[in-house]
Amino acid sequence: QSYERVVAASECAPDDYLLKPFTAGQFNSRLEKLLDRQDYFSSIDVFSDKKNWLQVVAECDKLIPARDKYFVELCKIKGAALMRADRVQQAADLYVEILAMRPLAWAKLGLARARVLLGDKISAEQLLREILVETPQYMAAYDFLGKLMSESGDKKAALEVLQKAREIAPGTMSRLRELSSLAVMAGQPELAEKVMRETLQKHKYSPVRQADDY
Repeated sequence: QSYERVVAASECAPDDYLLKPFTAGQFNSRLEKLLDRQDYFSSIDVFSDKKNWLQVVAECDKLIPARDKYFVELCKIKGAALMRADRVQQAADLYVEILAMRPLAWAKLGLARARVLLGDKISAEQLLREILVETPQYMAAYDFLGKLMSESGDKKAALEVLQKAREIAPGTMSRLRELSSLAVMAGQPELAEKVMRETLQKHKYSPVRQADDY
C-alpha cells in the first residue's frame, strides 16, 4: 500500500493489481477478467510471441472495428507492433488518430518515439513535456526525454529530467545507473555518490547490490 511500492510496481506494467486486504470474491472477479482478456487476445499473443509484428497488426485490425471494451488496448498493441515492424509513419498516424479521440499519455509517448525516428525531435520533445505536465507520474516519459537530452549533448538538462523523475518515484535500476552516469559527466560526482549510496541502502539485501550493477 505504500506509495513507493505502488509506483515501482506500476512501472512493470501489470495487467491488474489488488491492494490488501481483499476478499476471495474480489480475487476471483479479477482472475475471471484476466482469463477473459487472455482468451480475447490469444490470437494476437501467438504472433507476438513469434515476433511476427505485421501479423499482430492484422489480428488487431480484425478486432478493432468492433470498438468493444478492449478497443484502446488493441490500438496500443497495434501501435507498438507497427513501430517494431518499422512502419513508423503508420504508427505515427495511428497515434494521431487516438489522440484526436482521447489525450492518452501512452499515445503521446508513442507519437514522440515515432517523430524522433522520422527526424522531428523538436516536436517529440514538446510532446514529452506535455506528458510530464499532464501526467507527472508517467515515468517512461522522463526516461525518453532524458535520453533525448543526453543524445543531443545536453547532459545537464538530461540530469535535471532524471532528478525530477527520482523525486516522484524511487526508479528502476537502469534509471538510477543512468542518473549516476550523467551526474559524473555533468561534473557532479557527489550527486552520483549520493544516488548510489541511497540505492545500496534501500536494496541492502537484494542481488542488485552487486558492484557490477554500478
